[in-house]
Amino acid sequence: MRARLIVLVLLAAAPALAFILYSGFEMRRQAETDALDRAQQVIAHAASTQQQIFQDTRQLLKILAQVPQVRESNGVVCGAFMAALLKQYPHYTNLGVARRNGEIFCSALPLKGPVDISDRPYFQAAVGHRDFSVGEYQIGRITGKPAINFAYPVLDQSGEARTILFAALDLAWLKRLAADSQLPENSSFTMIDRNGTVLLRHPEIDGWAGRSIADTSLFGTIRARANGVMQSHGLDNVERLYAFAALRETSGEPLAYLSVGIPVTIAFAGANASLLRGLTGLGMVTLLTLVIAWVGSNMFILRRVSALLAAVRRVSAGDLSARTDVSPRNDEIGELSRAFDNMAQSLERRDARIREDEVRIARLNRIYAVLSNINGAIIRIHERDALLQEACRIAMDEGRFRLACISRIDSETFRLIPAYISGNDRDMLHEIRLRLPENAADDTHGIGAALLVGEPVVVNDLAQDVRAGANRDIALRHGYRSCVLLPLKISGKLTGCLHLYADESGFFDDQEMKLLQELAADISLGLEHIENEGKLHNLANYDLLTGLPNRDLFRDRLDQSLSRARHHGRHVAVMMLHIDRLKEINSLHGQHVGDMLLREAARRLRGLVREGDTVARAGSSVFSAALADVAHTRDVIMVARKITNVFAEPIDLEDTEFYVTIRIGIAVSPEDGDDVDTILKNAEVALNISQREAGSTYRFYTPEINTRALERFEIEQELRHALERNEFIVHYQPVVDMNTGTITGCEALLRWNNQTLGAVSPGRFIPVAEETDLIVPIGEWVLQTACEQGRRWHEQGLNLRLAVNISAKQLRRAEFPDTVLTILRNTGVDPASSSLTMEITESELMEDAEGTAKLLKNLQARGLSISIDDFGTGYSSLSYLKRLPVDTLKIDISFIRDITRSHDDAAIVKAIIALAHSLDMKVVAEGVETREQFTALRAIGCDAAQGFLFSPAVLAADFEKLNGRCFTPQLS
Repeated sequence: MRARLIVLVLLAAAPALAFILYSGFEMRRQAETDALDRAQQVIAHAASTQQQIFQDTRQLLKILAQVPQVRESNGVVCGAFMAALLKQYPHYTNLGVARRNGEIFCSALPLKGPVDISDRPYFQAAVGHRDFSVGEYQIGRITGKPAINFAYPVLDQSGEARTILFAALDLAWLKRLAADSQLPENSSFTMIDRNGTVLLRHPEIDGWAGRSIADTSLFGTIRARANGVMQSHGLDNVERLYAFAALRETSGEPLAYLSVGIPVTIAFAGANASLLRGLTGLGMVTLLTLVIAWVGSNMFILRRVSALLAAVRRVSAGDLSARTDVSPRNDEIGELSRAFDNMAQSLERRDARIREDEVRIARLNRIYAVLSNINGAIIRIHERDALLQEACRIAMDEGRFRLACISRIDSETFRLIPAYISGNDRDMLHEIRLRLPENAADDTHGIGAALLVGEPVVVNDLAQDVRAGANRDIALRHGYRSCVLLPLKISGKLTGCLHLYADESGFFDDQEMKLLQELAADISLGLEHIENEGKLHNLANYDLLTGLPNRDLFRDRLDQSLSRARHHGRHVAVMMLHIDRLKEINSLHGQHVGDMLLREAARRLRGLVREGDTVARAGSSVFSAALADVAHTRDVIMVARKITNVFAEPIDLEDTEFYVTIRIGIAVSPEDGDDVDTILKNAEVALNISQREAGSTYRFYTPEINTRALERFEIEQELRHALERNEFIVHYQPVVDMNTGTITGCEALLRWNNQTLGAVSPGRFIPVAEETDLIVPIGEWVLQTACEQGRRWHEQGLNLRLAVNISAKQLRRAEFPDTVLTILRNTGVDPASSSLTMEITESELMEDAEGTAKLLKNLQARGLSISIDDFGTGYSSLSYLKRLPVDTLKIDISFIRDITRSHDDAAIVKAIIALAHSLDMKVVAEGVETREQFTALRAIGCDAAQGFLFSPAVLAADFEKLNGRCFTPQLS
């Protein structure tokens, strides 16, 4: 309110402020006009004075032209005459006569030497026009003072100028005129010639006389406009109001310019002082008005408003007993205070009623919350135990009971056994003994009889209610004062009881009991729904005879397994299993024996698969199995063999041994289908093939897969014993220098000759070794064998670089660096002096580029060299390549094979060589087989090569025979 009063006072003062400002601006404008008028008057007076001087000078020179002393050419006589005349006319600086050629021979002032004025425009004008002429304002050659020169011709009888009279008018008359004009202090009076040179400035305090101001904005404005007024900074940088005009000769051409400047501060001094006085007076009046308004508002308005506002704040904070206590005046604030007090009193009465209603509603809302949440749990939860435990938790948390429990009925003792409890007093529930009567008539007034007939039991005062019996003391000891027991039924039969305990008497009223009875009925309905749902689920999804999933549930689980396999890049195998001779057993021994056989077959099959796999009954004598998350086909073969081995054992039924044969058809996803229908169909096709083939117990869908799986399985079985049987041998393939043609090293290559499979190529057994982790011991054996051979060659004086291939499985083992050093130490090879190179394929190298780089730097620090094998076929990054401690790149054979026929391959090889050399690496070409390839590689700068052109991989003894040969002559 005070702020509004201040605003009102300021608004009231605004018109006066506007008037004062307007008056001040008008006074400034008038002062500016007066100052400019005065300056213009001075300039006008100077211009009129100049015209009078011009006329007087013309008349004087015209008279002198008739004087004999002047007409005669006697310089001495003429000079004396002119000197005497100059004393009579002191406003002239000099008088004299010049010959027609411009030489002055007569002068009132003595001449220091010959003076020629033939170049002066006023002299030339007098000669040419034979009449009076006016010159420019300029510095005189004889007097050295600023002056304006006049000339008048003395004519001979023919009318030609014989001599020229001249007079130099001193500019001091302008200074006297400026002084007499009584301009304000610091005003300026300036004369400027037409070229911008200052001829005179009054007062002369800055030494501007004789200086040029042609490039200043002040002169530019004066010259452009010739006459006028303006406000500008002067030559001394003082801001002035200027009036200026041109002094013209008789022809109208400007001779010079006069400017009069009056300082702005002086011109506006009176107006500014008047404005300041007006603003000061207005400010003092406004301040006094504000003080009066401030004190008066506090005394008559704000004090009462503050009391009213304090009461409002108390009410808004919840204190409905607040009153204003304002004196009851008959004004607006008094009326408002009385109305507020009445409103607060009405609100206080209504708030009391609301609190009473809230207490009653809160008691019901907690039960509604329990009822709502338990109904939600019934919809959400489909498992009996989880539902009942959640019901107890909701009853305690939402209903604010101290203890909630659901008990079940012991079918032998008819006792209520606590099964689901929410609360801390579990021991109390186990102390209480509550038994149901076998007949309600046996316990007419007891709690058990009421529960048996489905009626709830309410005990609102445990201390007084005798029905609680001995259990009353137990409950009271634990702090409980009231409880309720609600029967739970399924299909009309009592199956349990809901117990709720509270720590205050009279906790359960009639309205609450109606809701609790509805709660018990909903829990009973949920239990009945779960029981029925379980029965329906089993009927819909499981085979009643064997308990296995039926065909529909199997298809659903198979679909889920296929989806997970697609996401993780794994396989799913489907087996269709047929039990032979089941129809014959049913015919000879009865259907019940066949059923027993099927149940035993189901039991055995369940025990042979993993927890995540599914076995189902697909027909009268057909089972199906889905093996999820299969890594390799050999895993499926192992399961199939386990099944055939288990069913090779007899089945004992009714003291009779039955032998059955089981046929298996197998399909593997995604090779044999990526959806449920396709893979099931293909598994059935494989089962039909198995049933038609004599002696065959399991068959894969395609012969190719079947053959490949069997071969892989056989290779794995034989590979596991290859080391202990000493079936491995290392061959060595030479590496030839491209420039010298000599052997500089070799690559150790593993070969396997199995007693059953014969010679097995590395392309067949190396992948199996990788998948089964057998590559780790095999790789260590190769490294040790190669190191031993390298040491022997070193002892023989053969210093060759020996390359050994390392697999990713070996690299990823934390102990690999220590294993390498142990092998070097055991074989007597010094890593610092040896030329041992670890060859790693590009794709394996980039699987974990960061970790691999760290490992390779560790190996390199211990004296070993690193080579990248099969370079160009992987997905390496150049940013990692420059950071890897690599010494050599081996270009893959796929680029070398067509280097002489494919421009693209030749370009790629050339780029790889350039890249390697820029990174200070050597380059070895693999698979060189022709002379043309050799020549092309040597031409583009390849360092070394290996391939059949030089030699295949051979035994160590044969390699020693190759050493020392030069291959270049044969290739050139």
